[in-house]
Amino acid sequence: MLVDSVKAWEFTAEKIPVRNSYGCPAGSPGILIPDHYQIRKTAEFGHENLGTCGKQYEIVQHKDIIQTVESALDDMGLKGFKRNVRLLGENGSRMVATYSFKEEITKAIKQGDSVGFRLEARNSYDGKWRYHMVGGGLRLICLNGMVGMDRESQVGWSGKHTTSLSMDVAREEIQKLIKLFDQDVTKMQNMAEKTFSHVQGLHLLEHLTAKLQNEAKKDSTLFKNLASIWEAPSYELDGSPSGTRNLWQSYNCATQHARDVEAGSTNKKGVERWEQSDKQRLGISRFYNGLLRDGSKFQAALEPSCLPDRNRPRGGRVVVAYSGLD
Repeated sequence: MLVDSVKAWEFTAEKIPVRNSYGCPAGSPGILIPDHYQIRKTAEFGHENLGTCGKQYEIVQHKDIIQTVESALDDMGLKGFKRNVRLLGENGSRMVATYSFKEEITKAIKQGDSVGFRLEARNSYDGKWRYHMVGGGLRLICLNGMVGMDRESQVGWSGKHTTSLSMDVAREEIQKLIKLFDQDVTKMQNMAEKTFSHVQGLHLLEHLTAKLQNEAKKDSTLFKNLASIWEAPSYELDGSPSGTRNLWQSYNCATQHARDVEAGSTNKKGVERWEQSDKQRLGISRFYNGLLRDGSKFQAALEPSCLPDRNRPRGGRVVVAYSGLD
């Protein structure tokens, strides 16, 4: 859920030893289990469970992550951001704070089509993440979120929960992520120059589907959803089935799908949609970055893939299996 109230993520967590009361006399506190601790909210927040940890683990509070990041942004003179905080996991055990800079850090990909810098700060109490930041972008005409294409921008300011936070280190990492965003903009501009036919664009989305399904849980509707966006673009800048298409339009088709996946709280299998969308955004970024790096992969992606027929819309064309893309 998106959190508008500061108090929702401002709770305090604590670490307490775990005891085993099995076989102990009534009223006994139980026997301490070595190197086993529970992380829970403090009493004023209901003692809700957040996770377990070992002796070495030191709690890094969600609110301290946000305060450190925002102190660094303030020190850099970046005050015009919009912040959204999302709590995930059991009782808010994971937190994602998203900062959008649609006014202060914006670059044009082509005329009338700009991307703003976006920063995510993440933390967890359940061991799923270290605290870290992720750099990326936000397409302004549609608000599609994008993960940075460079692996360094996909995990910045990463630290174990055994080290203290540093505003100076956070500032240096944000500066690095902004430089990587500038490099990503150049890649996006290059995407706009790589053209192909509408049908070749469908082939490319078939390859993307195969790639995403190799890295995450199978989604039998993935290609259908991608194809429906490609066939009926929401924006004039994204072309039309009767015209020449380009790689930037294809990338936006994919990120629009990831944005649509994020809508709502969970999917029908109970998986939090943000996590599903996050995995797809990361896979999308790596796929398109690979096409830019390797011209032979780009050409191979324009050929029919070996995507299973169950992923195709009813009445869709039959394609010849092609194994030219890893």
